[in-house]
Amino acid sequence: MAKQVTQGMRNLMTVVLCFSSVLVFGQQTIYQETGEALFSDALSLYESNNYLVALEKLDKYLEQGGALKSEATYYRAMCLLKTGDNRGERELDKFVSTNGSHPLASSAYFYLGNYYFSKGDFKKARKSYETADISSLSNQEKSEMFFKLGYCLFLNKETDKSAINFRNSITSGKQYEIPASYYLGYIHFQKNEFPEALNYLLKVGDNSEYKQPASQLIANIYYKRKDEQKLVSFTNDNFGSADKETQKLFNRLLGELFFDLKKYQQAVRYLQQHLELADNKMNEEGYYKLAFSYYMIKDDQQAITYFQKAGLGSGPMSQTSSYYLGQLYLRNKNPEFAIRSFEKALNGSNEEIKLESAFLVGKINFQQGQFSESIRSLQQFLKQYPNSKFKNEANQLLANAFLKTSNYDQAIAYLESIPNRSYDLNKAYQNATFHKGQLVFNDSRFSEAAKYFKKSVSAPIDKEINARANYLLGECYSLVENYPQAINAFEQCKRVSNRSDIWNINSDYGLAYIYYNLKDYNRARDYFSSFTSRSGKYHDFYLDGMMRLADCHYVLKNYSQAIQQYEYLTREPTVPKDYIYFQLGLTYQLNNQPQKAINSFEVVVNSEFPSTYKDNALFQMGISYLEASQYKNAITYFDRFERDMSTSGLMPYVRSKRALCYFNLNQLEYAANDYRAILENNITHPSANDALLGLQELRKKGLNIPSFDRYMSAYQQANPDDSSLEVISFESAKTYYYNQEYAKAIEALKSFQDKYPKSSYTEDASYFLGDSYYRMEDWPRAVEVFTRITKNTSSNYLSRVLDKKGRALIRMKEYQQAIYNYDQLAAFGLNRKDQYLADEGKMQSYFSLANNDSAVHYAKKIIESEWKPVGAEAQAQLVQGKVFLNIKQYDKAGTSFQQVLKDNKSETAAEARYYQAYIQHLQGNYKSSVETLFTLNEEYASYDFWIGKSFILIADNYMKMNELFQAQATLNSIIEKSPSKAIVDEARKKLEKLEVERSKVIESDTVKNG
Repeated sequence: MAKQVTQGMRNLMTVVLCFSSVLVFGQQTIYQETGEALFSDALSLYESNNYLVALEKLDKYLEQGGALKSEATYYRAMCLLKTGDNRGERELDKFVSTNGSHPLASSAYFYLGNYYFSKGDFKKARKSYETADISSLSNQEKSEMFFKLGYCLFLNKETDKSAINFRNSITSGKQYEIPASYYLGYIHFQKNEFPEALNYLLKVGDNSEYKQPASQLIANIYYKRKDEQKLVSFTNDNFGSADKETQKLFNRLLGELFFDLKKYQQAVRYLQQHLELADNKMNEEGYYKLAFSYYMIKDDQQAITYFQKAGLGSGPMSQTSSYYLGQLYLRNKNPEFAIRSFEKALNGSNEEIKLESAFLVGKINFQQGQFSESIRSLQQFLKQYPNSKFKNEANQLLANAFLKTSNYDQAIAYLESIPNRSYDLNKAYQNATFHKGQLVFNDSRFSEAAKYFKKSVSAPIDKEINARANYLLGECYSLVENYPQAINAFEQCKRVSNRSDIWNINSDYGLAYIYYNLKDYNRARDYFSSFTSRSGKYHDFYLDGMMRLADCHYVLKNYSQAIQQYEYLTREPTVPKDYIYFQLGLTYQLNNQPQKAINSFEVVVNSEFPSTYKDNALFQMGISYLEASQYKNAITYFDRFERDMSTSGLMPYVRSKRALCYFNLNQLEYAANDYRAILENNITHPSANDALLGLQELRKKGLNIPSFDRYMSAYQQANPDDSSLEVISFESAKTYYYNQEYAKAIEALKSFQDKYPKSSYTEDASYFLGDSYYRMEDWPRAVEVFTRITKNTSSNYLSRVLDKKGRALIRMKEYQQAIYNYDQLAAFGLNRKDQYLADEGKMQSYFSLANNDSAVHYAKKIIESEWKPVGAEAQAQLVQGKVFLNIKQYDKAGTSFQQVLKDNKSETAAEARYYQAYIQHLQGNYKSSVETLFTLNEEYASYDFWIGKSFILIADNYMKMNELFQAQATLNSIIEKSPSKAIVDEARKKLEKLEVERSKVIESDTVKNG
């Protein structure tokens, strides 16, 4: 800024100079001593902007104690101020506070204000300006002070006072006319006083500093006045000289003006140009107007692109954009995207849009087979808008959705809340409860499944479903050994179905098994006979029915018929040959055909495959020779048994029968040895009584048995009367266990063991104790108790304990210990179920250890095995698929997952379907992945966790497809609906990441004038 000197300073300088002349003319000596020339020189230097030298002379002058001390102090402070020395502010402030009446004080306030202004301290600047004496300032100084004071007031939003000062600045001088005019124009613009604003803004002209913001305001005024001609003319005239920001604004205003005038083709042109200048980033309103313009000129793809971006926000434009986006997706046959768009449109203040969108969400979900989502949406719609124009259609859609949904919990809860259901709703209730029962049944939760089947048969609308529900109800009761109820259910199934119906036939099979388990073999035989004659040999259960029919003949001593059927079954490749030949041997044995019996048993014993019946077959070979009085041959087989199968639970019986052979051969000491072995090792075994009687007979024969009394005492202690307190105590503890009161069972069983440490029930008590801990998920204590039991490899509980111990170890993530445990189960297991459990446990453990080869080995072993429980193959295929997925062998993984899905509606299948979609995602097939996930949501809607994971992956796919709007809508939907906290937390984290991407295309809302 040019050098400025106040009027007061000029008057003072004149006085000082005159005074100096008199001194020089009068007496030179005095002049030199007082040094007033120093002050005069300092003023001249100050006038010449030579502040540092002036400062030195003023310091000398003040040291000499000159007469003009106040004036010198003032100029010294000004020199410091001019040179940027912080002391200047303090000294000038001190000057005005101690010399308030001095003529220089007024100008000091002015300069102090300028100093604060330059430092950006507008509060102090304002105070200084308001204190200054305007009359002491020149017009130029007045203009400056009025402008700067106006600016301070402007920043403090005191626009009326600010405007007065800006106008005073203009009337005081021309120096600040341009900036003052700009700010006056701005103030009038903010008050919508457009003529006054234009009057000032047009004065700015081509001033480089204010031209751009003034042009922006002028263009805004023409836009607000909807003056198309002037806006077009002004922007055309000034576009070439405008900077990028102003050009952006010109295009934006032109685009919005044409939008307001419904000239959408021109609106598209200018809004698109604005977007290009803005580096493809605009606020929600801008995107909406561009999108709507494209929508109106029927350019659907461009409209979709920009409605998506407008819909990413949360304001009113977001709701409207989402609604139009949904309509466009419907028009372009993309219903999945339409659903998410209408869901987003539910958030906003436009009630008409919310109502229609809410209905369309339910309707489109139904049309897409997303029945669970349709039900949820339509229920909410009818609750929120009970009397809308869509009411009747919504009710009909809802009823149909209940018939088709796989989210049975949702359907059942709603239908049970309706007191008087219509025919259609009862039909939906029958269907939903039946299918829910099936799901629970497939998960082996039979008591729970029975509750749903009972509900289903309470609404017998559909005859086929009613028959199936009654049959499965019978199966549930049978599996939990509630035989009276099971019989009622099977008989009801036969009553409500035709004789030729499969469920009618299967009910015979179910009834046959119940009577078989109840040992009513006559009825069992009749039902098995009816079943096998009606079902045909290709029925899944035909061979099993034939086998049990043969068993009934065996038990009923119809040996010829039993032999005939067993021999027929030996020619069938899929039946368990070891069991058939074993039973055939027993039947021949009872039918007095010992050699044929031995031959049949030999087939079992010599089989190359593991068999539960090998030990018993070998034992029965010995029995056959025993019964034929061929004692030496019998002993040979019993010795072979002891050599090869000493850990078998039959060993006490073998010793007992071998002792009998020795007794008959008069080898009494050998007989005594076997009896002693039983009493030493198996005192609670049923054969212990025979051993004790055998020793008594040996004593009668004259053999000395010195330990007989000890054996007798031990036997009596180990086998108390059923009426004893010990038995009562144990039975009481067991009652807690069977009533699922596991905490009480633990307390009672521990008390029993403490009180009766040598009881014959010790092992039973230990098992129930360990299993109580297991069921309470106290894994370490369960493992501790089970480990004690497994030390006895002949324990009746060994297989069960090894399996449960392994599962507990897996829960504890002690996978190596679990593998060792399952190796024991494989070694000591008694049947194919034990072998399966060992393989399954090792498969899961190796998978958890990422030992892929071993996990796949055991998975394949399960898949290829002749016997496995329902669902086992699917579980093995799932594990195998997950291994292949982990090692990036996606084709093999996909094949395994597809195998899981065959005729499978369990949670295992839901997981497999998810991983199919995940593989597609990893391979970049995002659209296919989304389609697969929608199939999952339709087929497995009852499994909340996998539905949640599915929608998370859908959002990930949308992100990869750059469908930010769809991803955002999906994640928000998860947060609103998912019952899983883990899934909701995951969705929130992904939404935070999406916000980063959103910020790259959406700019913050700003005032159009910049």
